[in-house]
Amino acid sequence: MDKLTNWRLRRSRRRFWAEGLNEDKKAVYRTLREVLQIYLKVAAPFAPFVSEWIRQEMMQFGQKE
Repeated sequence: MDKLTNWRLRRSRRRFWAEGLNEDKKAVYRTLREVLQIYLKVAAPFAPFVSEWIRQEMMQFGQKE
């Protein structure tokens, strides 16, 4: 999982760091958020406190946008 994630993020680096907030950049952030939400649902039974903290941080970030 770790190598797959690192590989995927490295391949999308240009999209994350692109200037402005175009549709492609919005799409890559939406995809990353969805993947993290699914990961948190899977991890919650094994690491409930960490999963909840990450979820709360994601919610705060989403409200700032």
